[in-house]
Amino acid sequence: MYANATDDKSAQKLWELSEDLVKLEDEYKLPKKNCLSQKRLDGRVVIITGANAGIGKETAYQLSLRGAKIIIGCRDELRAENAIKEIVSRNPNANIIHIKLDLSSLQSI
Repeated sequence: MYANATDDKSAQKLWELSEDLVKLEDEYKLPKKNCLSQKRLDGRVVIITGANAGIGKETAYQLSLRGAKIIIGCRDELRAENAIKEIVSRNPNANIIHIKLDLSSLQSI
């Protein structure tokens, strides 16, 4: 669930809560998780939803480095194409395509 502030008082409270979370992370030194495996994924097909940005896009890139064929499912085909261009610019050997996919619609799945 996303928190949305509807007024200045709520916005201030959300800001304070986010500051508290950052302090907790610093205090407890939460470990940063990195995948250390270098396992090859040649011949494997990976479907990633929401791979046109953020974690999904980076996951698609990292898996492409390991030889997987990547299929990204996105609602917005232009964003998907732009993500593919960026991934291929970073890894010219990437085997990646997109399909139009809207997870909010059962007909799309």
